[in-house]
Amino acid sequence: MATTPRKTFPELEALSAPLVDSDVVAVYRSPGPAKRTTASVLKTYAQTGLGTMATQNANAVAITGGSITGITDLAVADGGTGASDASTARTNLGLAIGTNVQAYDPDLTTWAGITPGTGVGAALAINVGSAGAFTTFDGAGGTPSSMTLTNATGLPIAGLVSSTSTALGVGSLELGNASDTTLARSSAGNVTIEGNLVYRAGGTDVPITDGGTGASTAGDARTNLAAVGSVELAASGGAALVGAIQTGTGARLRTVQAKLRESVSVRDFGAVGDGFEHPLSEFYATLAAAQVDFPAATSLTNLIDGLAIQAAIDSVYANTGNGNTPGRGTVYIPAGRYRGNTGSISVPNNFEIYGDGPGASIIDNQNTIATWPLLTNKSATSFQFSIIRDISLNGGTHAIKLDVGVAGECAHLLFENVGMTLQTLRNFEVNRLLQTSVFRRCTFGGELATPTPYGFYAPGWTTNAVTFDDCEFTYHNVNHVYMRSAEAVLFKGGRLEGGGRLPGAFTASISGTVLTVSAISAGTLVVGDQISGVGVTAGTYITALGTGTGGVGTYTVSASQTVGSVAMVTIKRVLDFDRDAAVGGSGGCEVTFEGTYFESVHTAILSDVNSKNMVSFDNCHFTGARINDTGSFLPFVHTSDGIVNFGNNYHGQVDVGSANMLITGNNGLALSAYDSNIYQRKYARAGRGTSKVRSFNDTITFNALTFSRTDTTERQSLACRVMVTMLGLTSASGLPRAYHREFFVGVSAINGGMELAVTNGSAVDNSTSGFSITLAQASPAAGSVVLSITAGGAFNIASSRVSFDFEYLTQSLQDGDDIQVAFSA
Repeated sequence: MATTPRKTFPELEALSAPLVDSDVVAVYRSPGPAKRTTASVLKTYAQTGLGTMATQNANAVAITGGSITGITDLAVADGGTGASDASTARTNLGLAIGTNVQAYDPDLTTWAGITPGTGVGAALAINVGSAGAFTTFDGAGGTPSSMTLTNATGLPIAGLVSSTSTALGVGSLELGNASDTTLARSSAGNVTIEGNLVYRAGGTDVPITDGGTGASTAGDARTNLAAVGSVELAASGGAALVGAIQTGTGARLRTVQAKLRESVSVRDFGAVGDGFEHPLSEFYATLAAAQVDFPAATSLTNLIDGLAIQAAIDSVYANTGNGNTPGRGTVYIPAGRYRGNTGSISVPNNFEIYGDGPGASIIDNQNTIATWPLLTNKSATSFQFSIIRDISLNGGTHAIKLDVGVAGECAHLLFENVGMTLQTLRNFEVNRLLQTSVFRRCTFGGELATPTPYGFYAPGWTTNAVTFDDCEFTYHNVNHVYMRSAEAVLFKGGRLEGGGRLPGAFTASISGTVLTVSAISAGTLVVGDQISGVGVTAGTYITALGTGTGGVGTYTVSASQTVGSVAMVTIKRVLDFDRDAAVGGSGGCEVTFEGTYFESVHTAILSDVNSKNMVSFDNCHFTGARINDTGSFLPFVHTSDGIVNFGNNYHGQVDVGSANMLITGNNGLALSAYDSNIYQRKYARAGRGTSKVRSFNDTITFNALTFSRTDTTERQSLACRVMVTMLGLTSASGLPRAYHREFFVGVSAINGGMELAVTNGSAVDNSTSGFSITLAQASPAAGSVVLSITAGGAFNIASSRVSFDFEYLTQSLQDGDDIQVAFSA
């Protein structure tokens, strides 16, 4: 440290007591004389060069300012540290950090501000392990007589070994969170977490609801699990808990639920099917609750069966049949009798409804007077590629009614094992085109006491390429089958039987849609009867009863019109194929019956109007007609302006054949108005035919064919081939001889006249001479011309025979009727 030259005053050191400011002192300076002054002046002088240091006592020097430098380290004994740096100073003073004192920590400051509680000081004075001492953790907590832990966060639970059975002495522990993980004692040996028992070996059996078996033995466990399993499998997701696998290589494991969902049952949607009416009120307290499951419900009186069937169809359609998923939608109707009162069940395109068979799976509305069809089409424009099979449809106005609009089409349909009965109007109706469809083993019918007016009814358009395979038509009081037009329709097997009532005959008038019957001479009138009379619109039928209940009174009819009082009849035919101009004029009608059984109340078995081709019967059985299934049989009458082709058939009565009949087989000699000793082929317009055999004496001339037309204003022509054969024994030798000649015949119709032209064709003769056959024109007239045949030769008179064949070749037509060909009388 820096120093100031010290002034010495030896004389002052000899003073025995300190000077005070008033003392007079002598000051000597060498060299020089002594000077006298006061102690105060001397003090001031003495301080000169010492800064601010004042006069100090010998044993107490206070320095109030400045600094001291360059001095030897002040020893600890002199109040210093004996050091020139802090670390050495702390060591010299016995304050080395980490050795003598703890380094600074903010927590120490916190603890320094805490006043020790009662007993803390005393506890600190007690040896560890003794009663009343603090417990320290050095791996063993000891065995204190009692202990209370409060908010012991982070307590090392692993250190609480089995020997500390009563060490805690607490009601509960909060593990990590004071509100959601509470560990507590529930009873001897048992603890809970948040009130839930912690299961342990030897403790309470773990219940099934907690993932256990609820048992202590394997047998009891199996019993318990089986009981619960039955409950679980009955729940909504139970089928998803069970696996299923088909036999065979490559089979894949699936759930029973996935397997069962391949098909949907109407009972999946609540249908009961026990034959009784079950209104929604049995299952729902409010209509709103019912509409959650059945949006179409309008009242709690709605029957659940009908709603459930529609709900099943709609559900499947939403996932398959509407194109969302490829494939046909399918709904199963199990055996049962299902009741509905909410309207028609609509069926989509490309859909299948099936049951367990007619008479087993029954949609039944016969006891609920339904004013709607039971089944109809969902699409307003088509019904295609759908299947309905193995069910019965009882009641309603129709069993099935297809209504597809003006431009609609019904096609590629299969109806199999469908029973249709007790409908008030028709069993089956289609309003437009029906084609490429099959009815197989279906029944169309009513009952003797309550016949249905129509079986199959297609009034709106043509029926093309439709097959009825082994179907039955019974008890229809108008028509078993009505087709406005029929093309390539086949009835194979099956039966047409019964009809209920004879045609009615009455006098009536029509004003608007009101039919007023003033007198009735035969039969009775019912809803569905088709009526006919002068001025009555074709196709008019009775739709409702008025004051009349079968006899005199009023009735509602289908078409509005005005007709004065005239004689009318109800039209009742077994088969009706009336084609009219609205369908395309006078076109083709081709219907074939193969192996079909006919026994009906209607004597008018066939009406085939405006047909150009034919209705064919082959291997059919015509028992006859009888009234109400009682009494003797009456003959059937076939009415057609087309060709009726009879192959091999059985006739129980001598039935009345068509005017344009073609007989190609054995009909039991039972078609009237023709020679019972021959078989005939007759053609009105096309084909080929053979006349009866004629006997003659040496030479015979007879009229063979008549060509005619009704339209005498147009030019027309026809070409045909006529083959004439003579067979007999020669008069000279008695040997058999045959002579055959072929002719080509042309018929011309010009300006009201008709002419024949004959060209000789080939001739075959197994003898040398003596035979001749010629054809000539006979009796020409404005509207007809006759072809005559002359045959003769050297035959034995008693044995000569002649026959001829006719074969149609071609015809040139303009507007109007074509040329008619018929065998002459």
